[in-house]
Amino acid sequence: MKRTRVATIAGDPGREIDLAAALGRRGDVELVLRCLDRVELLAAAGGASLDAVICVGYPRWLDPRCTDALVAHGVARVGVAADPLEAEELRRLRFEPAPSDVSVDRLIALCAATDPGGMPPEGDAQVAGRLVAVWGPKGSPGRTTLAIELAAEVAAAGSSVALIDADLSGGDIAQMLGVADDGPSVIWASQAASKDGVGPAELDAALSPLDEGFALVSGINRADLWRDVSHYGWKRLLDALRSRYQFIFCDLGSGLGTTEPETDLLADREAVARETLTTADTVVAVCRGDAVGVKNFLWAFQSLTELVDPGRIVIALNQTHPRDEAEVAYLIRKYTGKKPTACLRWHSEAFWSARDRGVSVRRTRFRNDIAGPIRDLTSRCGIALAPRGVLARLSGRAS
Repeated sequence: MKRTRVATIAGDPGREIDLAAALGRRGDVELVLRCLDRVELLAAAGGASLDAVICVGYPRWLDPRCTDALVAHGVARVGVAADPLEAEELRRLRFEPAPSDVSVDRLIALCAATDPGGMPPEGDAQVAGRLVAVWGPKGSPGRTTLAIELAAEVAAAGSSVALIDADLSGGDIAQMLGVADDGPSVIWASQAASKDGVGPAELDAALSPLDEGFALVSGINRADLWRDVSHYGWKRLLDALRSRYQFIFCDLGSGLGTTEPETDLLADREAVARETLTTADTVVAVCRGDAVGVKNFLWAFQSLTELVDPGRIVIALNQTHPRDEAEVAYLIRKYTGKKPTACLRWHSEAFWSARDRGVSVRRTRFRNDIAGPIRDLTSRCGIALAPRGVLARLSGRAS
């Protein structure tokens, strides 16, 4: 009798142990390898003559490169998903998903029946918008103000833009921009997005269009209400916005704790932060340019780089006094290896003027005081804006 040669992937080590034990007791299965990382999986795909791989859970390191290697060697792929979010991620990577209570007999049957070529799921080729997470440590580094100005600048250039208030301690963007408190919030938006078949009309109903030119997903005033935003709903909301808008900016609190979900009520909020940071195209890390701000930033930056490739991070200095710019930039580069991209000087009159009117600084008479750094930052985020200046205005190419 030919034995099916199988490797497992430990996306969820606890569940994978039980499955591996069950597979090892079968006479018709040879458990070749239990893969804990990308290196082991790629080695098994290339040299172990596998018939199938069974992925238990969804490990963050699993990517299209892994799938391509398995497809190239004719390896069938089956996943065991604990929830709809895991199933969606596995399906996106061309694994046939099965529920967590699936029997071992059924898994082996799926391994035999699954097409090793496995085409991508329908709809996978849709154009996705660019997600920019604006992150900062504790201590009010000016993250929210910067997120508003980035969204306003890009929207003014003619792009479709959405701004999400995901401040995990309590969102303030709606109040800063004069939006009614009883408007739609991120809870409503994530619940709408999590429903099957949600369309543009349903999604638009969960957003607040603003005179600034962008749509706002309002935040939550109370931190404990974040438990009403599921990980699955948040993921679907980000995907829905990416399919609807060219650029999505997310004002995101630090949320980089290491506590376990079953023992800490903050875990749901941290899952939102981690999902956003790991899937963002660019992360703007905001550092307040004083002694306390720099200290908080350097401590938190290490945790950030454990989630995000430094190549996707750009650093912005905010609220920096002109006399301190060079020294602060030197310290940031020395301890992070990255040179700050933009430096916004302390300009209290400009920001208070904007808050009093409930608008972005871009819509006040102080717009030119911050326009240069903001446009430099958008460029480093991979966003090309029309040129500005006298010649550009004369030619009609800029607002």
